[in-house]
Order: sequence, then structure tokens, then C-alpha cells
Amino acid sequence: MRVCRGRFILAAAALTATAALWAAPPKRIAISEEVIGSHIRFLASDETQGRASGEKGNEIAARYIADHFRRVGLDAVGTSRQRDPHAKLNGTGYFQPWTFVAGSARGKLNSLEATVGGKRMRYRVGVEFEPSPATADAKAEGEVVFAGFGNRGAVRDDYAGLDPKGKIVLILTGGGQQTTARRFGQFEIQRKVQAARDLGASALLVALAADADKPVLNPTARPSDSGIPVVMVRRQLAAAWLKAAGKSLAEIEKTLPDAAQAFPLGIEASVSADVDKLEKPTANIVGLLPGSDPALSKEYVVIGAHMDHLGLGGTSSLSSDRKRAIHYGADDNASGTAGVLALAEHFADRTTRPKRSLVFMAFSGEEIGLVGSSHYVKNPILPIEKTVAMLNMDMIGRMKDNKLSVIGVGTSPAWNPMLDDLNKTASFSMAKTSSGFGGSDHQPFANASVPVLFFFTGTHPDYHRPSDTFDKIALWDQTRVVQLVASITERVANGPDRPQFTAVRAANRSAAGPRRMQIQASLGVMPEHSSDVAGVPIGDLRAGGPAEKAGLKVGDVVVKIGDKTVRNIEEYMAALASHKVGDKVDVTVKRDGREVSVNLVLAESRR
Repeated sequence: MRVCRGRFILAAAALTATAALWAAPPKRIAISEEVIGSHIRFLASDETQGRASGEKGNEIAARYIADHFRRVGLDAVGTSRQRDPHAKLNGTGYFQPWTFVAGSARGKLNSLEATVGGKRMRYRVGVEFEPSPATADAKAEGEVVFAGFGNRGAVRDDYAGLDPKGKIVLILTGGGQQTTARRFGQFEIQRKVQAARDLGASALLVALAADADKPVLNPTARPSDSGIPVVMVRRQLAAAWLKAAGKSLAEIEKTLPDAAQAFPLGIEASVSADVDKLEKPTANIVGLLPGSDPALSKEYVVIGAHMDHLGLGGTSSLSSDRKRAIHYGADDNASGTAGVLALAEHFADRTTRPKRSLVFMAFSGEEIGLVGSSHYVKNPILPIEKTVAMLNMDMIGRMKDNKLSVIGVGTSPAWNPMLDDLNKTASFSMAKTSSGFGGSDHQPFANASVPVLFFFTGTHPDYHRPSDTFDKIALWDQTRVVQLVASITERVANGPDRPQFTAVRAANRSAAGPRRMQIQASLGVMPEHSSDVAGVPIGDLRAGGPAEKAGLKVGDVVVKIGDKTVRNIEEYMAALASHKVGDKVDVTVKRDGREVSVNLVLAESRR
């Protein structure tokens, strides 16, 4: 009996040890510093290369997000074909692919010829000239006139005494100060194009600043059809044409800062410009956690954040040296994306699921104009009319002094009491803004009459710079923000009634979200970036702003600001950049096929 009992004890011990080896590991706490930090660390790593839309690093980050959705058990509602915008969203994967205009490429129909001193000259594309991304795909021929720096405004008019209508205009880079080709800014060329086109010029040739400058088509600049051919030419070409007219470029440059010079050159030229759109694919990442209630599960709560950033920099970089470098975007917006991933795991791991379905989304294309979220709202995988709320997290990782901004509180009467109640435990110093106006990916949802809340911990000196790195994230404070979003999600998903939407267009400066456009004066509107119409549609209005006071409406298309016509977002920004706060301007919009003009006073841009 002793032997048998001993053998039994040994066998039992062996079985216990084996069971321990095969036991499931303890569940991790999804909303924790450890888990959130691990997500940010990867998303803001060298491997993801700044996650620029359309680039390899963005695709790597997207696959990481999709793999996490799969691992925690979310339902796939998209496609597995990450780069195929034509793929059916049949539940084979988590991607919603789409394409966007990522840059410019030289077309095949570029030419420049001129008769100079009785001799016909044919110039070489890529050597003596190059089309500008601002060009229209068009041809022009006729007399060439010179118009100094090509600037036109209250202080200076380089076209004084010159009628450029129907003529090809040659101008110089700059406006009284020399600049290099690398510093020839987008606003500058747009203003010069607007001036020439609005005076009736048939084409614009822009001479580069230095002899060593070679015309180069920037492949990352998106085409912005100006309506006329726009071509960059070498400085030597401009000097030769001026010499043929008996003028010296060097002497002209000495006098131009103080006195405009405009005159015909006695040269006949023909120009053809052709720039192709360089399109790239990218994708939103979408996962579904079905609700537990047979009826309420047909309604959806969206928890979202944008996962893209600036890649190696580009025009949106605020780095002082503008060198190509990884812009890690740890706060903007690996922080918000990590919040989405943590919440997906948190709710998917629950024994009892929420009554309403939860949709977890990571958007691409936010940094280029809210393109990914706009694409989803226009092409929803799940019905927008059944989407009861959208909770957006953008830059939630750098809290200071316990301050949390919550934007969109006025979009539903449910939000204020809910936030006040939950904040008794969360204890944030909470700055609440009524409007769902502007700043991030909640905006398209608010425009579609979905109640929204946008969580944001503020800007900082590392915003849109390579120094926005993981080591600066305040993980404990971010974890607290995600816990608050989890509590709000719980209440919305399980409440008997969906939050009712309220249209409100108020905004205040303290919580307007990340700054996107570096201009001072404003119409008080949120322009739509991703439109193919000639002009800029108004996506939203700021309550009490100039546009609303003047009677402009959402859906109006801005086609003229002051004396400058507007064909695209670049020209819209250039027109505003030429004005200051307090200026009275006439603004013309297209509404229902007709033009409507109003006069308004420009306000300060909200930061």
C-alpha cells in the first residue's frame, strides 16, 4: 500500500506539472502602459519610416495593425488585397484600399521653342526647362512679355503698364529678395500663377534664381491645375531672351526691388506643358467586433485614429533644416493608433461583449487632408446612418499639467453629462469644445451627422518634426486617456438609446486640434482638400466666423478670394496667405450652378 500510494502521489504530481505547462498564459491588461507603449514603439520605429501614405513604411504599419485585429479576434470586413483599390470588400481581410495623388511625373508632351534674334531655338526638357506641378496640360503660343517678379498687389504691381492678355509671360523668381530654387515656395508660385492667369496670360515661364539652378520637377508635389501652362526655365535662357531685347538681366535685377519693369521682348514662342498625376495606393484598416444584442448590434460605434505621418518630411515638415529624415510621429499619431489597438484587444477579450457593434479603424491619408476618413464616409463598409458615434484619438501621448481637450462635445446632448460623470473618476483638467469642426478624422463623420468626440492632449515643439519620438510619450497619462475612451465606449455601446446628433459649428482656439495650414488669415471655414472640382468646397463653417456671418454655406465652392481666382486648395491657401487678419475681401462661391459673392472681414486662423 505504501508503494502504491507513493506511485499515485508521483503520478498526480506529474499530471499537475504537465497541466501547468499546457495552461493558458494569464491574460494581459490591454489598456496598460506596457501594451500601449509596445504598440507606439513599433509604429514609431525606424522600420515604419514615418508611415507616409503610399510608402512602404505605411504598409508595414498597416499590416501590423491588421495582424493585431486578427490576433484579438475582430471580424474582417475588408479585403486581404492591401494595394488593390478595386478589390471587393468581401471579408477576406481588414484593408479598405484606395488611391490618392501622391505627386507629379513629367508627361510626354512638353516642348518649348522660341524665335530669338531671327533664329528658331528648340529647348530641352529637363535641361533648359521643366513643367511645374502647377501647370495645366495645355499649349500656348504667341508674343513673349517680361513682367519682372510677376507680383501683383496693393504694394507692388509688376504688370504696371503692360497688357499680358493672350501673351506668354516671362518672370523671375522672388519678389525683391533672391531665393534659391530649393526655397521657391508653393505659395510664391501659386500667387504668381494667379496674377498672370487672372490678367489673361496664355502661359507663364518662371526663370530660376541662380545660374547653377537646373529646373527639376518635384516628384512629391501634387499637381494643381492652374488653367494655363506653367514652366520653370533656366536663368541663362531668360538672360538670353532679355539680351535679344536689348536688356541686361543683371541690370534689371538691380532696379527691380525698387521699380517694376514690364515690357515686350519681341520674341515669339510656343510652349506645351504636360504633367502626369502620380497615384499611389494606401489603405484604411477596419475591424469589427459584433455586438451581443440582436437589435442593437446593427448599430455601430466607431473608435478611430489616423496611423499615417510624414515619412521623411516633405512640405508639411516643420523641421528647421528641412533635411530628409524620419519623422517618427510617436505622438502624431502612433499614440492614437495605439489607443485603438489597446481598445480593440480590451473589448474583444471581454466575456460579455457590448450590445452595439464596435468598429475599430486606423485611417491613412490624414496628413494629406483627412483623405482616408473622407473616403470611408463616402464609401462606408458599414452603414453611416447606423453609425451612432465616432470617437477619435489624435495626439494623446504628450499630456501636460493633466490637461485633456475633448472636441465635439456639442454634437450630442449626451456628451456633456457623460463626460462630467466619468471625469469624476478620471480627474482630468478637461477643456471641452462644442464643435466637431476641423483638425482630424472626426470631421467627415460630423459632416455626415454622426456625433463625435475628439481626444487631444495638445501640440508641442516636436510637432511635425523628426524629434517626435517614443521616449517623449507620457505613457501613464496616455493610458488614462484610453481608459476614459473605453468608459465612454462602454456607455454608448450599451445605452438603450443612441446619442442624438446636434449640428453645432462653434470652435475655440484652445482645443482646435493639430494645426494643418500655416496661414494667418481665415474665412472661418474648413476647406475640403480631396476634391476634383475647380475651386475649393466648404466642408464646415465656424460659428460666428466670417463666412457664416456673410451667409456662406457648407457645400459652397470657393472660386475667388479678393482679386484672385481659386482653382484648388493650393491657390486657396496662397490667396489667404497674401492677406492679413482684418482685411475686407470679396469672396465668390459657386452654389447650385450660379455664382454668389459676399464681402467679409478675414479673421485669425484658429490654432
